[in-house]
Amino acid sequence: MKSRIFRIGLLLGGLGAWGCGKGAQYPKIYDAPLEIDDSVPFSFDLSAQHVSSSCKTEIADLLRHMDAIAALSVENARFVTVAREMELYRSEFSNRLLPIMFLKYVSPSADVRSAAGECEIRMGQSMVEVYGRDDLHRIVKAVVEKKEMLDAQDAQLLQSTLNRFVRSGLELAPEKRKVFSAKKKTLIELESKFQTNLDEWKDGLVVSREELAGLGPNYIATLERVSPGKYLVPLDYPHYYPFMDEAHDANARKRLEYKFSRRGGLQNVKLLERAIRLRHELATMMGYQNHAERVLKSTMAKTPERVEKFLEELSRAFEPSARADLAEMLAAKQKDVGKECAGLIESWDFRYYDNQLRKAKYGITPQKLKEWFPLDVVVRGMFSIYENLLGVQFARAEGPTWHEDVTFFRVMEHGKTRAYFYLDLFPRPGKYGHAASFTVQKGMKERSGAYRAPVSAIVANFTPPTEGQEPLLTHDEVETLFHEFGHVMHQTLTSARYASFSGTNVKQDFVETPSQMFESWVWQPETIQMISRHHRTGERLPADVIAKLVASRLHHMGSRRLRQVALSAVDLMYHTSPGIETTSAYARIMRDIRLVPIQEGTYPQASFTHIMNGYGGTYYSYLWSESIAVDMFRRFQQEGLSNPGAGADFRRWILEPGCTQDPDELVRGFLGREPNHEALWNWLGIIPNGTAF
Repeated sequence: MKSRIFRIGLLLGGLGAWGCGKGAQYPKIYDAPLEIDDSVPFSFDLSAQHVSSSCKTEIADLLRHMDAIAALSVENARFVTVAREMELYRSEFSNRLLPIMFLKYVSPSADVRSAAGECEIRMGQSMVEVYGRDDLHRIVKAVVEKKEMLDAQDAQLLQSTLNRFVRSGLELAPEKRKVFSAKKKTLIELESKFQTNLDEWKDGLVVSREELAGLGPNYIATLERVSPGKYLVPLDYPHYYPFMDEAHDANARKRLEYKFSRRGGLQNVKLLERAIRLRHELATMMGYQNHAERVLKSTMAKTPERVEKFLEELSRAFEPSARADLAEMLAAKQKDVGKECAGLIESWDFRYYDNQLRKAKYGITPQKLKEWFPLDVVVRGMFSIYENLLGVQFARAEGPTWHEDVTFFRVMEHGKTRAYFYLDLFPRPGKYGHAASFTVQKGMKERSGAYRAPVSAIVANFTPPTEGQEPLLTHDEVETLFHEFGHVMHQTLTSARYASFSGTNVKQDFVETPSQMFESWVWQPETIQMISRHHRTGERLPADVIAKLVASRLHHMGSRRLRQVALSAVDLMYHTSPGIETTSAYARIMRDIRLVPIQEGTYPQASFTHIMNGYGGTYYSYLWSESIAVDMFRRFQQEGLSNPGAGADFRRWILEPGCTQDPDELVRGFLGREPNHEALWNWLGIIPNGTAF
């Protein structure tokens, strides 16, 4: 599973979520090269006091500006004085606060992280206030009723602005509006606290040297030695996954998995359940049956019923191979411990036996393959691929960062700066614990006519380097890097006029499509050849090993994809069933759909961050987007992986428009036909029992 675009962009109100533009053919937004305003970098060396005071000042200024717009007479209310002015000021305000709020997820200072988190909450709540104002709603409606002659993007902005007020409860009775706004403000606070609890979570498992049997010396060298013969295994991904993959001691795996599946604690279970209730209450106040119905209305899928049907069909397609996978794992387990001691594959068995069987079949292991994927070689190769396809260049940039591990780059086009991005790839205390692409500054056409340079950041938790050794990536981490960099390109190469429609501000079940398509490159032999080189000898990965790696992509595909179906079903059940007890529901779905029970006493939903960070009711998006992504990748397979013509079309149709057009139209434009699911089934090696979607 790959991560996602992060929620601070949603808090600052991309209107794309309320519906993307429509049109028969993609119009080039700017015929001439954009004149880029590249007035960055930012300073991240801020005190907690500075963060708090800046946040307070900016919010007060925003509200004063909204007061001035609301005070306009109906006679003076025009698109440019109301909707456009609201959008421009809110976007300028957003671009000043985004770098500050971003520090919640990356600052080395706990005080700064806390202050930035408070700013994030206040920011989200201030937007609730703005779009809950009846006077602003009236003046926007007055502009709509004047029916000015507007071009497509201006008309889209005006309608989206009005829709945002409607979605904020402005058509409710006055006494209900206050309740609605109060619930939304509370929800913002719950979601922020949920993530903070995880980022600040401190726990691990103390193990003996004997319990580390199966782990290599490089792994053990990264562990803190807490006493003679005792080591601390942290819960971050670079330590957790290798332990679950390689540790021979089943009891040690069970104990580590127990701690991992309780991250966030019961406090996060309570926060999640409160959030689910609030989302349901907000949805029913708006006339919807549930939260899923409300959020899916503005997606490609449209309805909970269609998502449920989609997941059921995927489940039927994946279940036969998943059962075969589990039977194979169980046979391996029984060989280890005896039939009488092994009745099923437990949650702490899955990764271990999956990995052991992968080694037996293909003769490769994640930890051994790392030796051929030095970070510098991977990044240079990845840059070369993206440069050739998309017609840009990447170069190191000078500028302040928030930590010494962070690297800063500029995106160049026609010899000029097009955008910037940061790479923050290794874990540290208090840092955001997954992998995600953050928007640090949104692309937009400014009042001057120049285009504001987008700024992004990839925040990940890859295996840190050991002393005296350069960083080495697992192939899974390579895939994650390509995925997240796809998000960066979506953010970077936007040319939408307004920030609300730029970059990744697209329909929720389309946002992962470009990044998932770029994942496909890391499974192609010619790409692997380009991005691999042994960190000691400089040799490329041998052709026979590349062939085995490529073949291993389909290893236990059914059981791995069924986990995603199960998580999507959990999310859908949570957001269609008010008052649900989340732990028992999670356990039931994992048992019935994934076919692997969760460990007793655990509550994995307490760390299911996606559904508290913008994906609540829409986690199915990863599976939905994958079908489109592999269909688009098929064009590159047919025309050439490095075909710049196909790359230019992908940029023009998929990356540049943002939410200025409906994604169905953009996909048809790129493919030259209607999309279909044949490529998905071929990619997954699955023979479906029915037709999904």
